[in-house]
Amino acid sequence: MKNRTKRIGSLSVAALLAGSLHGQDENASDAIEVLTPFNVIGKKADVSSLQGTGTVLDASDLGPYFHTDVTEILRQVPGVYVRPEEGYGLFPNISLRGVDPNRSSKVTIMEDGIPSSPSPFSDPSAYYSPTAGRMSEFEILKGSSQLTMGPNTTGGVINYLSTPIPTQQLSHLRASYGQNNERISHAYSGGTTPLGSGTLGYLVEVFDHRTDGWKTINGFGNLSSANAPIAKTDLTFKLSYDFGDDNYLEFKT
Repeated sequence: MKNRTKRIGSLSVAALLAGSLHGQDENASDAIEVLTPFNVIGKKADVSSLQGTGTVLDASDLGPYFHTDVTEILRQVPGVYVRPEEGYGLFPNISLRGVDPNRSSKVTIMEDGIPSSPSPFSDPSAYYSPTAGRMSEFEILKGSSQLTMGPNTTGGVINYLSTPIPTQQLSHLRASYGQNNERISHAYSGGTTPLGSGTLGYLVEVFDHRTDGWKTINGFGNLSSANAPIAKTDLTFKLSYDFGDDNYLEFKT
């Protein structure tokens, strides 16, 4: 009798589970949840809804100047302290909320929502910083709003937003020449076109920065003294496909 009771109980549980699974299959379409796109901040209007403090620097804040040094860009944000190193922003030392600025190790630096550090958990020091001159916007998070953005967000988060894919065919070219034989050029071309049931978009971008430098270093190279030159070129390619119905795929290199 005990064995039969156990079998009947097991069959009853199995039948209940089968009925439950069958009911879930029939209502599976009703249980689908559409996830919102990932944004660190999103838009300037969203700043007021953050749990902490946030700032968005867009084209109107950057102005007509050809900024290549991120430390100069961030000086206009309250609560941000920057310590220049070589004068061109290649190795920024950024502090948010008074943390140690050395190599920006207490600040998570991101490009388009992805940490730029090759090892954000074990060695978050910023030995590489995305080229500020090719960015369209900057997002700065301070306070509790940055907790979900990475493993080392003691000070805050700085998100570099690269040039977006234009919604229509667009080409851009800008160049400047300055002191110490400094040459800066920025060019991109892109657009979107209907393809199949969706929309295909692309962007090709080149940013080049060269200068003879302003520091004189004794014993540089084979010379007794010479300036330290800088030559940096960024090539960016983006390819996207908008499937519609909140489905979007983008490839960037």
